[in-house]
Amino acid sequence: MKNRTLKISTFLVIAFLFSCSANKELIRKERTEFGDVKFYVENYLDLKDNNYKKSVLAKFKNSTYYSFYPNEIIKTKTKEKHLFHTLTFGEIASGLKQTEYFQELSKIDSLILSKGDKILDSLKWNNYKKSKGASGFITEVSR
Repeated sequence: MKNRTLKISTFLVIAFLFSCSANKELIRKERTEFGDVKFYVENYLDLKDNNYKKSVLAKFKNSTYYSFYPNEIIKTKTKEKHLFHTLTFGEIASGLKQTEYFQELSKIDSLILSKGDKILDSLKWNNYKKSKGASGFITEVSR
């Protein structure tokens, strides 16, 4: 009985791990002067309408992730588990620029965002948010 339970548990764990890894597909890997960037098409569950949708995910050094959605572009970092950074456009109030809640675009941000825009174009995902005209990232705390 123990052996059977162990086999079933092992199968369930392997099936779970496989299903978690199967929700994204590598579409491009690029070397940059800053390090490797991997781009994936990812399936995600949209909790608003309970349907699966697609996004482009850029993974940089296994620590920074850029997610391209139809209405926004989000950057997250593994070191900052409760923070996310939303790409913002247009003029930023000078008071906000002086706080920890705003990050100007770095060279690597600009590079990854422009490559992400090109990938969206190649996929013909015209209704997804692009980074053109972005001024930086607004930092927010996740719930």
